[in-house]
Amino acid sequence: MHPGAPRTIAIVGAGFSGTLVTVNLLRRPPVESTRIVLIEREPEVGRGIAYARRDYRYILNVPASRMSATSTAPDEFLEFARTRIPDATGQDFLPREVYGDYLRELLDRSAAKAAPSIRLELLNDSVTEVRQLVDGAGFRLMLERGGELNADDVVLAPGNPPPRVPPEAEAVRTLPGYVNDPWAKLHHAPAAGPVLIIGSGLTMVDVVCATVATEPACTIHVLSRHGLLPLSQTDIGAAAVEEGELDRALKPATSLRSIVRAIANVARRATADHRDWRDVIMQVRHRAPAIWNSLTLDDRRRFLRHVRAYWDVHRHRFPEPIRSRLEHLEASGQLTIHAGRLRQLEAAGSQIRVRWRARGERDERTMLVNGIHNCSGPDYDLSRSAEPLWRSLLKSGLTTLDELHLGLRTGPRGELLGRNGLATHGLYYVGPMLRASHWEATAVAELRGHAERLADELARPLPQSR
Repeated sequence: MHPGAPRTIAIVGAGFSGTLVTVNLLRRPPVESTRIVLIEREPEVGRGIAYARRDYRYILNVPASRMSATSTAPDEFLEFARTRIPDATGQDFLPREVYGDYLRELLDRSAAKAAPSIRLELLNDSVTEVRQLVDGAGFRLMLERGGELNADDVVLAPGNPPPRVPPEAEAVRTLPGYVNDPWAKLHHAPAAGPVLIIGSGLTMVDVVCATVATEPACTIHVLSRHGLLPLSQTDIGAAAVEEGELDRALKPATSLRSIVRAIANVARRATADHRDWRDVIMQVRHRAPAIWNSLTLDDRRRFLRHVRAYWDVHRHRFPEPIRSRLEHLEASGQLTIHAGRLRQLEAAGSQIRVRWRARGERDERTMLVNGIHNCSGPDYDLSRSAEPLWRSLLKSGLTTLDELHLGLRTGPRGELLGRNGLATHGLYYVGPMLRASHWEATAVAELRGHAERLADELARPLPQSR
């Protein structure tokens, strides 16, 4: 930072996390005169992939009362939504594009009210490389369109990486009927059916709803290892579980097995007493970082192999009306959920032949489909990433992956840890790959907190050494 020049903070990614860091910086500007450069590859700032405008009107999986982007104003999103949907209530599951509208207005309003010492610039481009300058005096960002940008601090917030192409799908990955990333295109015409969906989580639910809306008679098969569907949401809070009850149950638990048993017992007691087990899951979420960091590496591996699927269906839920719709599709035979493993996908004329093995069986089964959607989720193992930014950061040693390749190694303030295990001062990450250290790092509540804390960190004056 040259004398007299404004401090430059570059924020890479203007989806949820990047937008929130920016909003919080505008609300509590740093001591120095500051220039914030918000870099986004997509044409619309603030939406990211999750809240983009699409042909099908996807809805949020969390009620409006729990979607505020500001921790001190819990009704902020609901109040905004009522300007679009006057009769909206806190328990409504509202359209995602409305949430995107809210984030963009939040950004614009914060920029308009910012102090004169802080300036926001929006840059429509992609960052391909981040280089640390000599003596750690900031960073140089290389842009896809050929430009460069020097910054004193860099916040990486590019959102979720795309799914990995399953090895079993390599032979069909270029076929028109194969969709590896359902969110890669804003508008995608589903196959007329039958179709196969790989994975049975929330993305699968979205794809089923969008497919049936366009092709009402489409036959859909869903294949995942356990064949488990997410559970439904309810009004949490009417019969809550006391905070101390869970803490007392967890206090003597020191291993993964004992922790899982303690949580299950509290949830069973809650259900038996006509209280909501979802409140137990909510409380576990709040304690997830501490629980995750208390586990040994072996117990973390056991969790991923044996517990994760069951945690996911209890933790990542969707609205009850959608569950009723899926149950109706299952009852009619239009939707079939299979538990098993994919063995091979291969071209069969204009169709795709699916070879798979049902859970608990030895013999292989086959089916012919017209289309396939890979809903297995983001690939957080960046050692396989094709993104130039991540490849360059890993190659330079400015960032490293955790032992289980769940995400990025970060320090307590969100700084990226380099190959030497030390924090790279001025280089931060916020987003879902914080799961390596926190496990729970995908929902609004968790990411909102990380964004607010990172903004507080960035609002401090630069050390004299920089």
